[in-house]
Amino acid sequence: MSPGLTLNTSLVELNLSYNKIGDEGARKLSKFLIKNQLLTHLNLGNNAIGFDGSRYIAQALKLNNTLEFLSLKLNAIDDKAGAKLFKDLTFNNSLKILDMDANLLSTMSARKLCLYLQGANSLREIYIGSNNFSEADTMVICDSLPEKSRNVFKGSKYM
Repeated sequence: MSPGLTLNTSLVELNLSYNKIGDEGARKLSKFLIKNQLLTHLNLGNNAIGFDGSRYIAQALKLNNTLEFLSLKLNAIDDKAGAKLFKDLTFNNSLKILDMDANLLSTMSARKLCLYLQGANSLREIYIGSNNFSEADTMVICDSLPEKSRNVFKGSKYM
């Protein structure tokens, strides 16, 4: 995101995938997310977002009530950052689709994801393929899903 770029606050969809936003760009975008209460779709896939950037985004999602779709796939979000993200998402009731494919999530993230899935949330789809989940992590996640979703998950390529 260049210093001179001004984002239109009436945007409802924003695709910034395959850039080099990084943690600093994620910090700036988090401020935009807090102010903008119209944005429904945000794609930040493949942007070299790591621990700090994902924390900025997670903090913004605590205050944003409109975002329904978030893609953070193909970033550098490690297990600790993923766990923090899922913990912070418990304060968000608008997110319906979350794409976390191809990051560095593992056991700690799996546990926080389970707590998030068991709580009150609006999530309808989550993509968590190509991470570092063990078979045990996958089973724990599966067991935290509602019965209907659990059967779909068990029949997917991830089980």
